[in-house]
Amino acid sequence: MKKRLYNKLGIKKGLTSIIGSGGKTTLIKKLAGEMKKDGFSVIITTTTKIFVPDFCPLVCNPSENREMIDRLIEENGIVAVGRPVLTQSGAVKLGKCETEFEELVKAADFVLVEADGSKHMPLKAHAEYEPVIPDCTNRIIQVADIAGIGKTAVEAVHRFEIFISITGSGADEIVTGEAVAEVINQEKLADVLYISGINEENRKLAEKLSKLINIPAVMEE
Repeated sequence: MKKRLYNKLGIKKGLTSIIGSGGKTTLIKKLAGEMKKDGFSVIITTTTKIFVPDFCPLVCNPSENREMIDRLIEENGIVAVGRPVLTQSGAVKLGKCETEFEELVKAADFVLVEADGSKHMPLKAHAEYEPVIPDCTNRIIQVADIAGIGKTAVEAVHRFEIFISITGSGADEIVTGEAVAEVINQEKLADVLYISGINEENRKLAEKLSKLINIPAVMEE
């Protein structure tokens, strides 16, 4: 039997935080789908603001609707929880719920938390206040989209000012795998790196990046 992605990433029952850049939401959807297929229950939530998942039911104010969470998990296997947030553009996103994360862990086998924002950029460097990791997290997965390599820092990196201050490169210089690895290794935020956006043309770049970083790497298949 083919090894599940969540096994490759070393995810155990409890709360896992997903941080970094391009591909977090897609990764969470894939992980939740695998877990559901294996008979596990999953809660999806955030410490920031994310688009409302379109593949599972949503419970707002979960502290007041624990019975609804239990029912929807039993019916669907996956449920998203949080509070609706209206953005400046008028879009409705999912924001952090008021329920303690320790309580969410009691309600499902796995809790997957999107704990970082990246403005849809393939790469990211972090400000001092990022990411926002729940205290009860037992695994932190950082996502980096290999498509960011080969573009300029301005084009590819969220908070590129921090990225270039770490690497000593320029805003209009091409981002290299060595520069991405330098930022990841210096920030020391995660237990494992998930490299997204892989195709036949850039797979060698991803393999090279995986050898440059100081944590294990798993590549998107």
